[in-house]
Amino acid sequence: MTLTKDNLSVSTWTWHSQYYSGELSLLDAPNLVRKAGIGSVELNDFMLPAGRFSRLRNWAGYLWGYRKQSKKMQKYVGSTIKKIKSELKKQNVECLSWTIDSDFTVDSIAWRDELAYIISGFKTAEKLDAKFLRFTIGGAACMGPEIDPIVISRLKFVSSVAEHLFPNIEPVVENHWGITTEPTRFLALLDHVPNIGICFDPGNTPRVNQEINWRLLASRTKLFHLKIYDLDKNQIDQHLDYRTVFQILHEQRYNGKFVIEYEGDGNPDLVLAQLLGGLSDWRDSGFRRVSRPVSPPPSKSSDSLAVY
Repeated sequence: MTLTKDNLSVSTWTWHSQYYSGELSLLDAPNLVRKAGIGSVELNDFMLPAGRFSRLRNWAGYLWGYRKQSKKMQKYVGSTIKKIKSELKKQNVECLSWTIDSDFTVDSIAWRDELAYIISGFKTAEKLDAKFLRFTIGGAACMGPEIDPIVISRLKFVSSVAEHLFPNIEPVVENHWGITTEPTRFLALLDHVPNIGICFDPGNTPRVNQEINWRLLASRTKLFHLKIYDLDKNQIDQHLDYRTVFQILHEQRYNGKFVIEYEGDGNPDLVLAQLLGGLSDWRDSGFRRVSRPVSPPPSKSSDSLAVY
């Protein structure tokens, strides 16, 4: 299995530090991706810019008798989505996936807003000609099994919505901690919704029995996150055993995109340039670090996040 520019995409999470510092928004993503030399992007909705007068419109609608929009929905402005689509076309970048941070474990009242948010995610993915809608199940790992039937029921409903109203959008759910922390529990939930695949992130698994967990998740993988913490002098990430990960994906005959998701706080443009410059080293049969120990992922506050 070899990484090439043709099977790479990049998540806008890669520029999360710049977003949180106010330097950019989702409107800047197509240009950043094109400058990196990549033709595909995964767009994270939390990076949407605040819509002009969105709070005012929200309260005006509320005073006129409409339900107040949830906080997640306030950035979903039609004109902003049109601008993003225009920028994608201008930069000749495809939207591979639209991503939302949903929670299937909320109470019944909050679920109404959450469902409206999820459907808006599907609609936006459709408008941007995305192949995937990536969502999360949420919750907390400590939640007991009594929540699982509720989650399954909601997953079934969303699965039906996707199948009948958005047949061109493939729903995938990421292993993103919460009640999806343990892969066996996660897969048991998804057994009830066969048309929902997994967005597999090898960095979001407990380190105990990690290879076993990877094999379980890879069995239903439709989209893969190539999580990068930092690169060594050979442009290889030291914190995840990608030799093993790629071998597992090869065994499962995965032939989808590899979505780069830079987790560090260094210069993401430099990291992408280094990664693309060393693609030949990312082959499952020729990793340069076969005999090197795998380091644990650094904490977000760690000084070791510097890019070499």
